Amino acid sequence: MTSSSRRFSDILIQKRTCKSALVRSRISVLDYAVNPYLGCAHGCVYCYATFMARYSGHSEPWGSFVDVKANLPEVLAQEVRRRKPGRVGIGTVCDPYQPAEANYGLTRSALGILGKAGFSVSVATKSDLVTRDIDVLQDVQDATVEITVTTLDENAARFFEPGAPSMDKRFEAMERLVKAGVRTGAFFGPVLPFFSDRADKVEQLFEKLSRTGVRRVLVDRFNYLRSKYPLIQGWLRANRPEAVPHFEKALRQPGWYRQRLGETILGARKYGLDCRVLF
Repeated sequence: MTSSSRRFSDILIQKRTCKSALVRSRISVLDYAVNPYLGCAHGCVYCYATFMARYSGHSEPWGSFVDVKANLPEVLAQEVRRRKPGRVGIGTVCDPYQPAEANYGLTRSALGILGKAGFSVSVATKSDLVTRDIDVLQDVQDATVEITVTTLDENAARFFEPGAPSMDKRFEAMERLVKAGVRTGAFFGPVLPFFSDRADKVEQLFEKLSRTGVRRVLVDRFNYLRSKYPLIQGWLRANRPEAVPHFEKALRQPGWYRQRLGETILGARKYGLDCRVLF
């Protein structure tokens, strides 16, 4: 139930209560998931988690609302006492360091609770705000942070990820985390046709990643291209028409695209990165 609401800029922020905080994960490498927020102000047009809107009761477009699970720390503190410690993914259907976190600190609280209870954590984010919690991450017995990067083309990034921090801020965050001794990797995904899948673009990205100190990169292709392309097509035709054939060929020939992209990624491993291809 909603206890209060207010707007930050054009994002509707609502505080809600939750009945559970630590849920079983369907991702094979994780035992549990914690998502302190429902919805995400980053508003990425390719986001797979838009299905969560069905459970929110919101009529607003995805990316324009965020529900804050205000009582999550209290609920989580109770649940960790009843659960066997395991690996927890933080931010599996929302970014745990989206702008609301700067005000509410639910992710920071969750990290502290999980760490003290002997759980390990895996954080996925696009935000440099994660560096605020280096001290807490250092106290978790096995913490990893994966920072998502998609394209070095900032004009394209502003369309695909309109509310997310710049790529430069993400690279700076990786460097700070690595220097602080927090196990850090990059998540290169979704790889965007034309904008980040060409050999020269991949090499530029990998070279820049290598300079941050990260040594592990997970790569994922645009798995949701077919369902998301209608949202993307109009912008491409108006702003980057040269990219349209690349997106449409990847859509028409997924097998060919998967093979070509795999070969391109392998060619960029010369930068000393442990590159794991997920597609």
